[in-house]
Amino acid sequence: MKLLKILVLGCLLTALALPAAAGPFEDAQAAHRQKRYEDAIRLFTVDINSGTNTPYNLAVVYNNRGNTYLVMGELDKALADFNRALELNPKHANAFYNRSIVYERQGKRDLAIADVERFVKLKPDDPDGPRRLALLRRAKATPPSQDDDAKPATFYNDRGWKHYKAGKFAEALADYNRAIKKDPTFALAYNNRGIVYRHLKKYDQAMADYRKVLELANDTRATAFAYFNLALLHELRGDYATAIREVQQFIKLEPNDPDGPRLLARLQKKADSAKPAGPGPVPTTQVTSPPPATTPPPTTAGLPSTSLSARDITRAGWDLYRQGKLNEAIAKYNLAIKKDPNFALAYHNRGLAFRKKGMYDRAVADYTRVIQIKPDVDVVYYNRSLAYELKGDYQKALADIDTYIKRVPKDPDGPAAKRRIQKKMASPTK
Repeated sequence: MKLLKILVLGCLLTALALPAAAGPFEDAQAAHRQKRYEDAIRLFTVDINSGTNTPYNLAVVYNNRGNTYLVMGELDKALADFNRALELNPKHANAFYNRSIVYERQGKRDLAIADVERFVKLKPDDPDGPRRLALLRRAKATPPSQDDDAKPATFYNDRGWKHYKAGKFAEALADYNRAIKKDPTFALAYNNRGIVYRHLKKYDQAMADYRKVLELANDTRATAFAYFNLALLHELRGDYATAIREVQQFIKLEPNDPDGPRLLARLQKKADSAKPAGPGPVPTTQVTSPPPATTPPPTTAGLPSTSLSARDITRAGWDLYRQGKLNEAIAKYNLAIKKDPNFALAYHNRGLAFRKKGMYDRAVADYTRVIQIKPDVDVVYYNRSLAYELKGDYQKALADIDTYIKRVPKDPDGPAAKRRIQKKMASPTK
């Protein structure tokens, strides 16, 4: 069911730069996409505490953890993370955009507008900025209704979700009604109210709300989820052909969401096993929903290392690295590489461990292997430059940092490292 992930007004923007410790960051992103938000928070926190990120990349991690807190409704924690991201990188456009969502939800519309204006200046070609700015300015200019209590429509939308999760369906409906009264164009509120109606088996009213989202067509994500929820309604009515068409629309709009292909496969199986078409009663049995995305993956505790993937073993090595157990971490990375000689992440993380132990030649060898396997990983040039610098090979350090600057020109850590290396080269002593 499409519930929590659609509660944020507008899109959450993430940065594309890859943090130096790629393992937990990539795993955290995957956990967020799968709606395993607690796992995502834990993994982003591991990456933040790793000490291996440049300030530029650390800002990316804080921004992404803030996104997860925002989806979870943890506004204070989200705001703290976006603030930290902007301290580390004052030109982090996406953090300004995301912080504007927090400010809007807190009723601080002027601050929200100011942040979106900064986003537009930093990303003038991104269409999301002008669209969001127009919506915020229009909402500010709208005269308050007689019963207005200064709270934005998003406040009631969010509180409605909390009531829904607590099983307080009447209260949830009242809040969604209030949100829609405050903003009759609030597509997410219609979608969420439809979810409550569907739970209450008021399918016609749910259908009307989902179709209202499609009619408004002012929020791409809300539109996508309306298609998904319409597919569920048609499934309940046994109209699998229509349900398949609706979920295919969802997949076009949200191609990376795993719920789409899962629902499509289920519908196709039901359609294939259905009896020949003919008049008949609407099914009254409740459709079994797919397992919630927050279900934790099967535990690997106690399994022999031979039964684990190279990624699982590398993850275990990272946990040891975080505990300062460098030799044990290196042993895990050795196993992962034995399991998959082309698993770049194991070489990268082993290079981090070797560098921390002062074994710079070994670190350089591992970073070089990463470049051979995955030459598109930019941050490895930064890390290999640092290893060369630490071992006093400044010419090679300078060559690598120049490559990194060309690949990631917006990262201020690149030029800072270059200045540091050049200063050492000009000094008669190390």
